[in-house]
Amino acid sequence: MNEVSSRSESVDRIVNQWAKERVDLAHLLPTVELVGRLLGTAYKIDKLGKETLQPHGLRQTDFDLLACLRRNGKPYQLTPNDLLKDMYITTGGLTACSNRLIKKGLIERHIATEDKRSRVIKLTPQGLELVNQLAEERFTLAERIACHLTTDEQTSMLTLLRAWSDRLDEEQTTLAPPFD
Repeated sequence: MNEVSSRSESVDRIVNQWAKERVDLAHLLPTVELVGRLLGTAYKIDKLGKETLQPHGLRQTDFDLLACLRRNGKPYQLTPNDLLKDMYITTGGLTACSNRLIKKGLIERHIATEDKRSRVIKLTPQGLELVNQLAEERFTLAERIACHLTTDEQTSMLTLLRAWSDRLDEEQTTLAPPFD
């Protein structure tokens, strides 16, 4: 049995076990299954993405930072505040990530020319070369992953995920666990 089928069967098994053990919660099982399958799919995709970064000794946040600088165009530099707007990371996480990438020679940290109190983070030529290579690999990987869905399915999935994400953003404060 391969890992892909075993994870799918695992969700089936978990749902069936809960259906037997907590009949009173059976009406909630379709949503549990939906979230479980979404998390399982995200795990598989994340694992494939990490495999493209591992040979370069990078983490996902490292790639995110490099990609953020690259896609913003020349001169491939941003302030930490600008990076935080486009990355799912804390200020402490950004500092740790930046320090790792500076040690690898992929980015530099400079004092901003327009505000001497501020700093900018900039791609080095080595960082630009690597992020260009990785972007091609990651885009090809995304295509390989998405090819399992038809164009119509991809469009529907995008619409549904965007709507779901937007609604979760709107209701984030009301979704806190009741036992806080």
